[in-house]
Amino acid sequence: MPLPNESLFPALPPSPKPLVSLGLPFHIEAFRGLTSGVLPMGASHGIGHQLGPLGAGHGETSFVMLASVLRWNLRNAKGDEERRWVEERQKKVLEVFWGDVTVAEALEKKGLLKETARAGDVVEAYVATLGLPTSL
Repeated sequence: MPLPNESLFPALPPSPKPLVSLGLPFHIEAFRGLTSGVLPMGASHGIGHQLGPLGAGHGETSFVMLASVLRWNLRNAKGDEERRWVEERQKKVLEVFWGDVTVAEALEKKGLLKETARAGDVVEAYVATLGLPTSL
């Protein structure tokens, strides 16, 4: 089974342009990377389901909410053990993003540094680079 970045990042555009202009094959490949079974669905996905009946698009809300959920998880971890657990998982997210040269360059252009950037900030910057909204 491929790692998320092996399916997701190659399907994303090398430069920011409206995602709707990329067509269905783009969406299929991008979401295959997210739904390959490697990444479990979490709070941002669940929040997207709750906002759907209110007219917010499911996919868009997942992208918008993920950065905030990552920040919330880190900020609200109870005790050292839980904080380490959250940090370890977010470190894996960071490794995926910074492990792709094109993505790393885009993040650096947004002013992020590999050594200090947190997962929530990286996800938000990348979503913005793709031309997607970063807030509801």
